[in-house]
Amino acid sequence: MNELSEKLGARIRYFRGVARLSQSELAGAAHLTNGYLSDVERGKVNISISNVNQLSRALGVPLSILLDFDGEGRREAMQDAIRAKVADVPDDMLAALHHIVLGLANGAEPGPAASGASGAPEGRGAGKARED
Repeated sequence: MNELSEKLGARIRYFRGVARLSQSELAGAAHLTNGYLSDVERGKVNISISNVNQLSRALGVPLSILLDFDGEGRREAMQDAIRAKVADVPDDMLAALHHIVLGLANGAEPGPAASGASGAPEGRGAGKARED
């Protein structure tokens, strides 16, 4: 249909994959037909903002994130900012951050189990906030 429809469809398909939903499951949750959702994901139809909002809610993704097509360009900037922040952290804290990131990448929710009960690596700054 057009480039914008294709980009939106690709983002919906991406977030559906992240949510581990089938097209049928997402269509049902958003009160849309399977065929319509298929057309949306392939960029074959112009979708109303109301239907985009329904998909956003069904996916559990804020509408602003679903419509953020420029987020791709910020990826490198975010990676650079993360590298700069962790460049000088102690090894044990870096290991804890690594564990958390791997857990998030594998679909785990961050929580006390990921980095010790206090949320800080053992023996390092427990109860203290790091000032930048």
